[in-house]
Amino acid sequence: MFRYLFQNEMSRSRRVAVIAFILLTSQILRLFFENWYLFSGNINYISPAAKDTSSIRVVPPSIEHEGGYLVNRFYKSEGFGVNDLKDPADVTLVMHGTVDRLYRLIEIAEVWSGPISMAVYAPMQDASFLDDAIDGLRLCWATLRKSVSFHLVHHVNSPANVTQLGSFVYLSCKDIIRRLRLVKPNVGRSQYPHNLLRNVGRSGALTNFVLHIDADLAPSRSLRGKFKELLKTHNLENGVAARSSKLLFVLPVFELRQFQNPVRTKQELADAIKERNARPFLQETCVPCHRPTDYDRWLQSLKSDSNDSEISYKVDYVKEWTPFFITPKHSPIYDDRFVAFGHDVLAHICELQANGYEFRVLTHEFLIHNGYRTKSKMSQFERKRRDDRATFYDKFLQALRENGLVGSMYNNCYD
Repeated sequence: MFRYLFQNEMSRSRRVAVIAFILLTSQILRLFFENWYLFSGNINYISPAAKDTSSIRVVPPSIEHEGGYLVNRFYKSEGFGVNDLKDPADVTLVMHGTVDRLYRLIEIAEVWSGPISMAVYAPMQDASFLDDAIDGLRLCWATLRKSVSFHLVHHVNSPANVTQLGSFVYLSCKDIIRRLRLVKPNVGRSQYPHNLLRNVGRSGALTNFVLHIDADLAPSRSLRGKFKELLKTHNLENGVAARSSKLLFVLPVFELRQFQNPVRTKQELADAIKERNARPFLQETCVPCHRPTDYDRWLQSLKSDSNDSEISYKVDYVKEWTPFFITPKHSPIYDDRFVAFGHDVLAHICELQANGYEFRVLTHEFLIHNGYRTKSKMSQFERKRRDDRATFYDKFLQALRENGLVGSMYNNCYD
């Protein structure tokens, strides 16, 4: 009898020990994979600064836009060092995204020392996360505190909720990175307004030139300095010259294989391409989107003696081409009536060529996307565009007509 009870008690103890072991192991594995995900990109070489607790916050009033969107420009910017952002003879990096793209600012700030204007779509509780994240970013990274302005956008049907604040207060800088990498955005009950966000971001730029990029791209390290030299060379430093300029400075875009070391120069990029660790952007998923940039011609300029600050060659307008480029701030803004996937950018390129703007490719500067864009990861909209390009473009032309973009100046868009 006693032997049975003793054996039964030992079995129960073993079961408890096994359960405890499994729980402990699962927690260790969870922490391991969280940290692996956190540092799976180029962000692993970033060293957070010590926290600075001198930031001041303010919530300005909203301004309503067509379609029911509300905008808070220069969100949490009282006491913000605006003087760091307003050298006219400079270029502002303009970005947009949801809260899950905020972590990209940390990596971009490693290669871009100039002003950044970011419009963030943050409906409902995402606004609370954004509010806390801005504090965390500014506390830990001095570069972001000095160079980035934020602009909050949400819809009246998905109002910003800033009642759940304080989640970042006791986090270390490393934990802030983890929180930013793991957050899942709440898309709300309205469509993501790409072109409205681009325009809001541009409105926060205090320089004569802007560079609109997607949040998953990063500029080459020397881009800002070389472009400022270009402004001097071409007498585009003052506001009058910038306003009258019809030049758009195109940047070739490349995909870098995941886990590769960052490329800093055109030569390093060319070496990575030769070793099959880099390739032209969207080569596998949307060839017409960037093919007119003519990557082979751009890479051949490595053998020339041209100055780094010079413009390489002109590219004529080609339908379906969606380049990234530096533009005068006062050039036509994005038309927020175009909301369909792909049509938003195509309409802007069409408008620019209709107004006589010229596309010139910069000689040695570029943009990088970390990781290959593959067919297996294409969205439903990307597949539709690839599989039926004729229908996609016909619908775009129909949208042009419906919005009154007709006449001889738009002929190239219809050819």
